[in-house]
Amino acid sequence: MADSVNVGAWPPEPAVGSFPFNQRACISGMDAPTGKEKCSYGDPNGDKTVVVYGDSHAQMWASPLGVTATELGRRFEVFSMFSCPPADFSVYNAKRKGDYPECKAFRADSLAKIEGLHPSVVFVSGQRQGTWVEKDGRPDKDNTEAAWEQGLASTLKSLTAMSDRVVVIGDIAYSQKDPEGCVTSNSDDVRRCNTPRSYAVDTAHNEMEKRVAEANGAEYVDVVPWLCADDVCPAVVAGFATHKDAQHISTNYALWLRRSLSEASALLP
Repeated sequence: MADSVNVGAWPPEPAVGSFPFNQRACISGMDAPTGKEKCSYGDPNGDKTVVVYGDSHAQMWASPLGVTATELGRRFEVFSMFSCPPADFSVYNAKRKGDYPECKAFRADSLAKIEGLHPSVVFVSGQRQGTWVEKDGRPDKDNTEAAWEQGLASTLKSLTAMSDRVVVIGDIAYSQKDPEGCVTSNSDDVRRCNTPRSYAVDTAHNEMEKRVAEANGAEYVDVVPWLCADDVCPAVVAGFATHKDAQHISTNYALWLRRSLSEASALLP
């Protein structure tokens, strides 16, 4: 990672494989919070089931986890909804400028379905940047972290009662610039697209999630070391653009991290 800080030119990305992930089937929106098309992969008769649950960050990790689960002969299920983190609190919806009742419905529906699956492991992931608790129809930025902490604890208590294991995938490092546009226009020196770690990483939030996970019988995977050196988060690592937009890592980079994620989360035996 430290070497990536000083990488200049961006060559064509190496081949990294793929996963037949159907975004339209696997993530709900405001108009379809429940009853969405089934999002199942892997062996439907596998003796173990792997579940991913959360918002678009859960979807972001679905490809690498799905590849591993499929290779292991396991059933793989994804439950994700835009702007609806897994922590159980009332989310402010910026598009609607108010409450987000569809998120509440999605969570209730998903947890009921997950309980019926009796999974061997549930992966949980949510985007902190740009997410706020809703109060009286407005974003309450001052109290979001406290609401997230309490809501995550509530979610983990529910999930640990219905799954053999629960793993919280920590929040990512965010990009300060439009990564695709920046890397493309600065392919001769992608260092212009690097982001200071002080901007990219919400250390206090990540520490809180780790603490809540461990206090509620879940495990925690810190992904920041896969995205940042001591002071800088490179825009390109091992030939891959790390982000597809400012708030999500790229599918190719996520797939490249597949083994690291699978080993850190003990998904690989």
